[in-house]
Amino acid sequence: MVSSFYQHLNVMKSEIRLLEILQNTSNDAAYRLSTVSLDDSPNFTALSYVWGDAAVTDDIVVNDATVPVTVNLSSALKHVSKHWQKTFQDRNSNSFRLWVDALCINQLDIQERNEQVLLMRSIYTSAELVLGWLGPEDEKVPLALETLQMLEPEFGDPQDPTWDINKLCDFAWLNKYPGLNEDDPPLVHSLTEDKIWSALAENKVWSALDLFCHLPYWKRVWIVQEMVLAKRLLFISPSTSASLETFGVVCSVLLLITQELNKGHLSRPHFVSRSTWSVLSLPNGLQSKYAPIALSTMCRTMFISRKTATLEGCRIMNTMFARAGAIRGASNPKDHVYGTLGLSSLHIVPDYSSDKSVGDVYAEYVSAVMEGDRESGLFFLSEAGIGLFENDLKLPSWVPNYPEISQGTPSWRYSGNASFGTFGSDVPVTRISGRILSVAGVHMQTISRLGVSPTVEGLTDKQLLSFIRDFTSRHLKYATGIPALQAIYRVFTTSNTYEFNVPNLLHTYAFVHCLFNNVLMEHDDVEDIWRKLVAFGLPHLGQDAHFNILNTFFWHNDIGPDEIESTSARIGIPDSRELFLEEISNAKTQLSRDLSANTDRRLFETDSGYLGLAPEKAAEGDLVCILNGCEMVALLRKHGNNYLFVGLCFVLGLMDGEARAYLDAGRTKVKIFDIK
Repeated sequence: MVSSFYQHLNVMKSEIRLLEILQNTSNDAAYRLSTVSLDDSPNFTALSYVWGDAAVTDDIVVNDATVPVTVNLSSALKHVSKHWQKTFQDRNSNSFRLWVDALCINQLDIQERNEQVLLMRSIYTSAELVLGWLGPEDEKVPLALETLQMLEPEFGDPQDPTWDINKLCDFAWLNKYPGLNEDDPPLVHSLTEDKIWSALAENKVWSALDLFCHLPYWKRVWIVQEMVLAKRLLFISPSTSASLETFGVVCSVLLLITQELNKGHLSRPHFVSRSTWSVLSLPNGLQSKYAPIALSTMCRTMFISRKTATLEGCRIMNTMFARAGAIRGASNPKDHVYGTLGLSSLHIVPDYSSDKSVGDVYAEYVSAVMEGDRESGLFFLSEAGIGLFENDLKLPSWVPNYPEISQGTPSWRYSGNASFGTFGSDVPVTRISGRILSVAGVHMQTISRLGVSPTVEGLTDKQLLSFIRDFTSRHLKYATGIPALQAIYRVFTTSNTYEFNVPNLLHTYAFVHCLFNNVLMEHDDVEDIWRKLVAFGLPHLGQDAHFNILNTFFWHNDIGPDEIESTSARIGIPDSRELFLEEISNAKTQLSRDLSANTDRRLFETDSGYLGLAPEKAAEGDLVCILNGCEMVALLRKHGNNYLFVGLCFVLGLMDGEARAYLDAGRTKVKIFDIK
């Protein structure tokens, strides 16, 4: 970036630079920068866009100097003025002024970048229009924008007290828009949830909306505050546009329609195509892809209401704003924190200098959030840990690894309240000093044995099957008193509780079928197969097999004969083998989906016989701990005089405040863990 024409900006006057278009043809583009003060309330438009590949550039002329800019920005500059002119038709085109970060900030001046980031809130709230550039022309993007505009008046306003979702769920409105309700060849004859991508491909309109939700634009960390702060936001392509309000209404209503269809009381009308019905009804269809964008619109709603929010509400907002931006992509890892400062009241001063490491920036962020919202606890640990993430940036083990998360590595959360009732008011509060997190906690168990990932596919792994056999052979019952096989199943599915009901009974049988089928795949003789099944705790099949299988998951005194009979009859036992097999097939599909979440997790056993799931890089000897303010169980690894945070884990029997009983019995004691 050429910086010779940049003059110093007076931060005391909130000065910024604006871009004026002097010439804008297909072959030549010339612009001029001028300095204005936000204190003077200048009229200008701000550009929201993706920088693009910094190595692929076009040359433009700014203040008579040749400046290379990314191709995406060059393309945007050719089209923004016409969208501005359509919005302000009574204005002279010569009055158009644009703020665009890549040109209006001297990117080579670290001090100026720091100062301008602090002005982002004022810049985007002062701009009379924000243009969200979605990228160069693609036939699907204009089609998506046109569809949004078409559906908005049809869907109405969900905020209207008289608005009724049921009026849309008769789908009569689809008859007005044949393009939304036709299958483009080749036709889909049998759609299942696994074929949703095929369903989208069968209709070019839904496919266009799907692509729209996957544009790189939505993955930018800065988009959160740009969407939240904008007075008026227009999403644009070279030829088409749609407002933020239009997009929000249409996608919100599509989500509501999906929720209604998933209640199961509606069936597909004969005039609705199979692909359209699949897109509208499946939970992981088009609507789920809107979720990241919905988070930004939710932040916008919260930000607008901030003036009437309570102190506690403002603290919650700060945490939510910070999280919303942190999970998105950033060319500079510091932007995961600095990209949402314009929304929050966190006391953080941007520092892009090499003197401050990324790890220091993240530690400062966590400290600031905790200072403003003690109730948030150790929420950041679900996005941290050397057992779950790579650590090329040499981050403290306990800070969120946003670069990894933004690339799709999932964070890990479980339902539970592991620290409930464990720590009294006399326990020292959590403190952060530099790169050290000091937190009170108790050491509960130590990992003594590790297994492989417990997925349905993993059940074909002899190592996992051997782990299960070995555990059930050594433990007639689990540490909490439940049958050993029930404990294994509950760890696989991260189930804190287990009730005898139809869904759980079906899942029980699905799990047994998976074990049985995978034992058969080992091609042993019949007698050896039975020995292996018995080693799992499974009974011989026979006249009483149904009750015996149940007894491997429940003790006789937990459920009575009448309850067994009535519950079993609902899934076809023993009168309808066809119904039973159909129900089991569906349950196995659901089980496979549930266990897919364990892909990067490992089964483990502790020194006292507890079972759990840990991050993939957990190791024998890692400490199973309950930390003050953490709702989940934490794994720590001794490192000299300190500890490293490995990750959060699920441990059956330690997820609901059981640590208090350990303390009362003198089996452990509270200590301070200094985690680096």
